[in-house]
Amino acid sequence: FFVMSMKTCFAILLLAYFVVASEYPFNEWKQLEKSPANAEVSFTLALKLNNLDVLDDLTVRLTTPGSPEFRQWKTIEQLNEITKPDPIGVSSLLSWLESNNLRGRDYGDFIRVTGAIADVESAFLVDYYEFLNTIHTFDRVTVHRSLEHPTIPSKFQGLVVFITGVSNFPY
Repeated sequence: FFVMSMKTCFAILLLAYFVVASEYPFNEWKQLEKSPANAEVSFTLALKLNNLDVLDDLTVRLTTPGSPEFRQWKTIEQLNEITKPDPIGVSSLLSWLESNNLRGRDYGDFIRVTGAIADVESAFLVDYYEFLNTIHTFDRVTVHRSLEHPTIPSKFQGLVVFITGVSNFPY
């Protein structure tokens, strides 16, 4: 009896989660109108890190007593150098963004992109709308977002791991 009750309880919680999740973003955000084409938005392209196996091996050597490298800690710059994304791919991606009238700033493991909504829509095959937050009513909080996930161009699918700030909502 107890196991059956736990399963039933879990099923109800799971169902409730999916009902609430299926309403998101509409349980917190009200879709208004199509975003102005010239409005500026920013979003982030997360890049694939390289040599994670090398980093794992280094971690073992740095943390294993008796290893010649035990506790010979590396700087963040040294670690970033080991794992940095493909520089040729990053350069190509930055050029592609520029050719689509978008500005990209390289931060090593991600690129921050800024540009006009019309250019983002064209480059990433999305449609932007303005959304009003319905919870924070003391302040008028609006964002420009797409209900579609952005499309990563095929030539960058091995470099761009995910995009955030286009179809996901804050809070």
